[in-house]
Amino acid sequence: MSYLYSSGVVSVKESQLLKKDFFLSLLSCNNSLEAENLIKNAFHSPEDISADEILDNQENELWTFATKEAPNDMVKSFFTFPIVYDNIATICKAQMVGVDWENYVDNYSWFDNKKIASFVAKRDFSLFSKEIAEVVKTFFEKFTPQSSPEELDRYFKQNKYKIMRLMFKKGLLCNLTKLLCDKQNLSLCFRAKSKEDLLDNAVDCGFLSKNVLQGIWDKDNYIIGQIAIEPLRKIADLVFENKDKALIKFEKEKNMLTQKFCEPLRYDMGSPAQFVYYVLSKSAEIKNCRMCLLFVRNNIAEKARQMLLFGD
Repeated sequence: MSYLYSSGVVSVKESQLLKKDFFLSLLSCNNSLEAENLIKNAFHSPEDISADEILDNQENELWTFATKEAPNDMVKSFFTFPIVYDNIATICKAQMVGVDWENYVDNYSWFDNKKIASFVAKRDFSLFSKEIAEVVKTFFEKFTPQSSPEELDRYFKQNKYKIMRLMFKKGLLCNLTKLLCDKQNLSLCFRAKSKEDLLDNAVDCGFLSKNVLQGIWDKDNYIIGQIAIEPLRKIADLVFENKDKALIKFEKEKNMLTQKFCEPLRYDMGSPAQFVYYVLSKSAEIKNCRMCLLFVRNNIAEKARQMLLFGD
């Protein structure tokens, strides 16, 4: 399949992405008013809208674009499924323990959280795919309001990537799904209290098997050296470092993993890499704007420079 048309569309949009110098200028602002005006000018927005509203609109426009202009249903699902699944998980957990879910879900125009919540409340799983329906049904059979939050989170996270691997069996989307799973597992490597904690919570759906994750935990240089994907190996290396010093770099590299993986592949017309790369890059742009604005407002802009989602 050729992705020539979608690549042409995103090539134009890529040229409009904000450059690194913009974010450095944003961090150099003397106050939040200057920073907000800079964001308004960058996005050609009217004066009567706040910078936060601008970024909310940019995010909504991005995900609307990703769903409506995706070159095929598989690419669309790659972006929509994780958001929908996480919202379903949040609604299920909230209903289980009797708390409001509305402030904890992502809201986009292309799906209806209230409809999902009403079906879950009735234990009617007909709205969902077979795989999600089974996850939700089993959740209410297996857990109670007395179950620990950690148990509930683990249950949904472990099933998320298993379903995605069933959805994306080959090609770029399969590889990106594996990397998303690896990101979660490497976070466990970085933060787990014990090797047993790591192995109990890890999901064996990525490039890194549980044996490799155990080797990373044991700080086995040979095993880490065998990781073929360079950005992935770079993150694994950070597990060796002092956690207080490595945390910011670890989070930055982890958040850029899929984007870095797509970058050298983006001119392959037989792959959706350029479309995916643009969506990830635009998402990083919005996150960078939010980060800079937050740090300027709190007078700690200097600390944000090392956290921006750009290459070294």
